Amino acid sequence: MTTTESVLVAHIEACRPYAELPPRVKERVPVDDWLRRSLAFHARRADAFEDAPELRAAIDEGEYYASLIKTNVSMRSLFPYHLAGPLLSRGVTPFSYYTNMLQSYMYEEGSYDQLPNILSADVVRVLGVGRNEYIAAMNAAKALKMQWRLNRRQAVAKQLPAQPKDPPLKPWWRVCSTGPAASAAMTRTADMIAGATDALDNAAAAALTRDHDLLQLLSASASDHDGEGVLVGDLHSGALLSARRLLRRGAAYVIVPVAPEDAFVVPPLEGFVSNKNTAAGDDRLSIEQLVYAVLLAASERVAVVELADLLDAPVRMMQRALSLACRLGFAVPASEAISARQSISGSVSGADCVSGSMGDGAMAGLDDEATSTDSLLATPTLALNGGRCFAFVLDNEAVGLLMMNLSPGLMMHAVTLLEAGRLQADASRNLLSELEALPPPSSFERGVRESVEMAEALRVTLSALLRAGVVEVFRSDALQTQMGATATARLLASFDAVVCTTGAPVPLLAVAGVKPPPALAAPMAVAASAWAKLALFVASRRGPRSIVLPRGTRLSSLPSALRGARSVTIVPWPSEGGNSGSVGGGSGGGGGG
Repeated sequence: MTTTESVLVAHIEACRPYAELPPRVKERVPVDDWLRRSLAFHARRADAFEDAPELRAAIDEGEYYASLIKTNVSMRSLFPYHLAGPLLSRGVTPFSYYTNMLQSYMYEEGSYDQLPNILSADVVRVLGVGRNEYIAAMNAAKALKMQWRLNRRQAVAKQLPAQPKDPPLKPWWRVCSTGPAASAAMTRTADMIAGATDALDNAAAAALTRDHDLLQLLSASASDHDGEGVLVGDLHSGALLSARRLLRRGAAYVIVPVAPEDAFVVPPLEGFVSNKNTAAGDDRLSIEQLVYAVLLAASERVAVVELADLLDAPVRMMQRALSLACRLGFAVPASEAISARQSISGSVSGADCVSGSMGDGAMAGLDDEATSTDSLLATPTLALNGGRCFAFVLDNEAVGLLMMNLSPGLMMHAVTLLEAGRLQADASRNLLSELEALPPPSSFERGVRESVEMAEALRVTLSALLRAGVVEVFRSDALQTQMGATATARLLASFDAVVCTTGAPVPLLAVAGVKPPPALAAPMAVAASAWAKLALFVASRRGPRSIVLPRGTRLSSLPSALRGARSVTIVPWPSEGGNSGSVGGGSGGGGGG
């Protein structure tokens, strides 16, 4: 990178205006080039217009958001839900955003498998277009033949849904109005109410009146609650139906609030779209990478602000990632999981999950998506009752065993381990139940018997650990790739012990003064190296006489240290620089060890 380029990049990342660039840089970088690159920088981060002060003198708010949407659609990034207010005010809804994206992608005959996982899950949630629907739409568009050749985009558009799916709504989410769009909707609704004449129209007018009343309530709440809207749990059944209609029309949007002091847990993933994994270092989809890290590190014991510190991410970005994970059903508040746990013992009824000031029908129309009793029981009680907690780390072979369709329950847990990288405490107990339900190995065919025997070994190990305390299951590769080594070491340090089916995912060393937990794992490769043997010989002052011979050493006679030995073992090893040497060890004839 040239000096000019490095200075320009530094100024753009510092959000400095063009006028503050050094004169020598201005001579080589015209203002149009600076503006284009600045817009691309903020688009990748999905910043609000207020977070790009250096652009205010060069571009207006409408042009900024138009450029942001164009860039994000072309990069196939997630809809920026934290910008829903200004985007919906300009007519850009999640439905129109993903419809436009799929039209462009299908126009290019893109493969569904190349869509990133988290994006695919959101497309299914908003459009209802999954793998099968996408393939069917592509085949139907190509079947139009002449239109496919002459007007491909129109042929594709005919195959996509005309309306969005009904959005899931949770009691703790908030519904907000979209300013100008809401005002226009109120005007249209009032005109339609005034035009109602017969009984059928009057029935429709009643629904329109509820829509109008809710729009007024949302508009009033924008100033009363700092723009945070109305709690879904405070809406009666009729108002919930109105909220869904307004959401479909783009006159309202949903906020999934996440506070720095909140904690979240990850239930077993059901219906997860397994597509392309986001490549490490791909800045376009950094929010996806953060969601994956959140799925691995989130816990009932860890607040959002602590999670941000663990993952070395800004609290604001951590809130966005957790909000998105909750919106997709990949995470739930810890308090919700605790309530579900209590409800099993009869201490909390299902209706208590929603409290409202507008009637008893608050639960009507609310989605139970991703909040079933089984899925909510996915968080550890850990040190809350002073018990011990163990991390059980599986390698890919063990996870692949669970993927062999031995049972649907095992498959669900395997998908969770593959995508999230972690099974929390109650899910781990459920995994044991699934393993215990398998028939004995002798009842399977010989080709499958070895896998079932491995499952039996997992059952025995997991059962022994659960008798001693709480257990959480991790996938070793996820710990190595979805989090940095330091973050992984800090995460594992919160457990009383770590048990691995293979070597430890990272060196379990003291981090920030925290003593590493005891670990039961296969030895690392370095433990069997010649250097490790030499270190043990020196530390214990025992062992055979040994010498190190660098590559290129020529011997005209036996080294004096080895004289008198009955035998000599020569061990070569590759050095870091690509050269090799050898360690010679002698035994017998008065030699040590």
